[in-house]
Amino acid sequence: MSFCVKLSIGSPVPYQVPTLNLHGHVYEIEVSFKEGINNYFTSPELEFGDVHIGGRRKLFGALTFRYSYDAKRNIVRVCGTDFPSADGMAFITRPEGTEQYAYEHAANAGFAADEVHHNRDWNYNSPLTPGAAKIFKDIARSANEALIAALTATNTVSIQIRETLPAGLPLEHYLKLSTVHNPDGKLIGTFDPAHNYGEGVQIKKLDSYYGGKWNVPVNGPFANVIGSTPDPTHSAPSWIALWIAAYGGVTPVGCTSLNFPSTVKCGPVLIGGHVIDGEVPAAVASGSNDVMILPICHAHNNNNKVYMEAITRQNAIWLSNYMN
Repeated sequence: MSFCVKLSIGSPVPYQVPTLNLHGHVYEIEVSFKEGINNYFTSPELEFGDVHIGGRRKLFGALTFRYSYDAKRNIVRVCGTDFPSADGMAFITRPEGTEQYAYEHAANAGFAADEVHHNRDWNYNSPLTPGAAKIFKDIARSANEALIAALTATNTVSIQIRETLPAGLPLEHYLKLSTVHNPDGKLIGTFDPAHNYGEGVQIKKLDSYYGGKWNVPVNGPFANVIGSTPDPTHSAPSWIALWIAAYGGVTPVGCTSLNFPSTVKCGPVLIGGHVIDGEVPAAVASGSNDVMILPICHAHNNNNKVYMEAITRQNAIWLSNYMN
């Protein structure tokens, strides 16, 4: 199974120096998502200008990135624009008739010595092409933002966006969302700064299982994770604090599944509830990549007999390698 979205690639602003001429072209391309894990997408090469080094040659460019798509559950996984991974969006350029490829990543990642500077002729990180590297990086970044926006606009696909831990989470909450394990690796619970742990325990930081964001479509079903929190009273305020930090300090105003189903009456107090995609509440194995945190009320969080639905397209926190 597969599906497609469309997005724009390029920069509308022309650029010209003696060694490089960019025409200001913007193209619309189609991105096809096919079922599978760690799939590569590379767009067709498009003409963006001329290079005047070693003779006059056309400059071609293309986008490339890696993704995963679970067609059965309709979930796509991509990198966030600032996620420093080789899987993330990159803009590849090369002069016509050469194999001198240069890679500009959306994130501040990559190995410029291997991906740009090694080329004999085509190296835009040079005093001969001032500002060219920023233009190419902006093309990659805007393409990745457009990709996520296009996926969101489908209103049907769930989107996992790989990101690093957000800035702004208070240390108190960071500590409470780290986990403590026995020497054999078995989970004890979330870290309690006031508790005196014995020797040999392992403390695993929140960074190790924070996967990023998960965008849930309208009417997307989700259900409670059974037995998700070893110490729910201790850590519950910190889960919602993590959600708020991830989404720019915006406080949620209502339960994600407000008054759905009709047998549940939502209250005003929200927590960061551990939930999974689908209609069946279930226990989740340690190490799972399927757990998310959504703002829900106590009535929903304490009810494992119903499932929930997002009343709008909702943002969640995605936990990767859950509690492992």
